[in-house]
Amino acid sequence: MGLSREQIVYFMAESTYLGGSYARDYRNSRRVGCSNLTNRILSRPWVGAVVLSEKGEIIGKGYKQFLDDTNLILHAERVAIEEALINIKRDSLGGATLLTTLEPCYHEGEKGLNSCSHLIVERGIKKVIFGLEDLSMQKKGVKYLQKCGVKVEMFEGLNETITRELMRSPKKTERRLMTNEQWMHFLELLKKQI
Repeated sequence: MGLSREQIVYFMAESTYLGGSYARDYRNSRRVGCSNLTNRILSRPWVGAVVLSEKGEIIGKGYKQFLDDTNLILHAERVAIEEALINIKRDSLGGATLLTTLEPCYHEGEKGLNSCSHLIVERGIKKVIFGLEDLSMQKKGVKYLQKCGVKVEMFEGLNETITRELMRSPKKTERRLMTNEQWMHFLELLKKQI
């Protein structure tokens, strides 16, 4: 499956929208006095990800979030991959493409879950397109994925939007984040270009 530039823009925008989901949920929970999110603030960067089938259909979506009733954080890529596996009822995503707003994480020897880069390789994803480089990773995720035969591409078409919507702290961006309605309008305009 070869994605056109327009398709990549659309799916990256969809990932950016997903990345802001935590902030919108947080803002909404504060409005209605819901305590499950208001006592925990998820630090930036907020990240969104989508998994595409070989046919270019979204089979999994995810955003960085807390694991239910804990302070453990699930990365967007992991959530999207797990949802895709459930949706296709298989244990491999052979041939799939992952689009994510931030370079996938990579770490060795730490306790807990494997890094997102390890999971991508384990689940057979063939291509990763990301929006921003994770400066703290020093391209370790990219290097690992490439070493394992995964095609990796940085897409620079929405850097400003991703940075504005996902890379600032909740207090500073609460008033700047696009609303759901603004995002839906933006995504519809992009979809018409495909």
